[in-house]
Amino acid sequence: MGAVMSTPLERRPLLLVITPDEFFGRTLGSLLGPAGYHVVRVATLDDAVQDGSAQGPDVVLRHADLLRSDSV
Repeated sequence: MGAVMSTPLERRPLLLVITPDEFFGRTLGSLLGPAGYHVVRVATLDDAVQDGSAQGPDVVLRHADLLRSDSV
């Protein structure tokens, strides 16, 4: 019998999508998930700072119209 080789679990790149548009976020997940990305959507910049930075995203996509009054 041949030896069964185990492959180490590879970490999928994390794509953080910051948009209030849930449909857009789901669409990106549907398109990029099969390409190997783990897609997480948050609705606001504040959510991204609280939730996203803890997850250490590899890529961040931000909705162009999404602004916060205290953002630079």
